[in-house]
Amino acid sequence: MGWPKMPVLSSRSRCGRSLLALAVATVLVPGIANASYVDPLTGSVILQVLAAGALSLVFTMKRSMRWFGSRWSALRETLRRR
Repeated sequence: MGWPKMPVLSSRSRCGRSLLALAVATVLVPGIANASYVDPLTGSVILQVLAAGALSLVFTMKRSMRWFGSRWSALRETLRRR
């Protein structure tokens, strides 16, 4: 009888959790980080990054749904033939 195996977190999972904890701490803890000034140029860059991320998400979802839809219809036709 040995020790139970502990789940091993991947480095990607640990990194994501660390970033999430840092983001939550930055928002919840008042201080210099919350009182900082964002100049207009930086604000527009942030808006452009957010817009590009949203559009890329829409594009990726659209392509994925088309791909899954074609696979699903091919599978459905195969099952109907049987």
